[in-house]
Amino acid sequence: MTNENLEGASCPLPEPITDPIERIVADALTLHHVKWRRGASADFFLPEYDTAIECKQFYSPRIARQMQHNVNVIVIQGKKAAHAFASLLSRDNLMARSQLKATPIPEGTK
Repeated sequence: MTNENLEGASCPLPEPITDPIERIVADALTLHHVKWRRGASADFFLPEYDTAIECKQFYSPRIARQMQHNVNVIVIQGKKAAHAFASLLSRDNLMARSQLKATPIPEGTK
């Protein structure tokens, strides 16, 4: 399996993503062309946003320690939250596409 969004090239993932919540997030990020890599102190790191994503099935005291290492963190807790995150990426992507289609091209620039 590869992450084709990382650094614009097809790179092997360091290990398969087996956690179901992380899999939902990884698939959504890849589908919507968000560059990501596995984070050192969080599950994902989005270099273009300088933001980490930490996925949890439920709250644990460990998450507080993980958040201390990252200033900008998105925490996704639970499978429903992961699906909501994926849905938000889809909506954002659809809105951006519809705005591009709705924007008329000025005369003489075709």
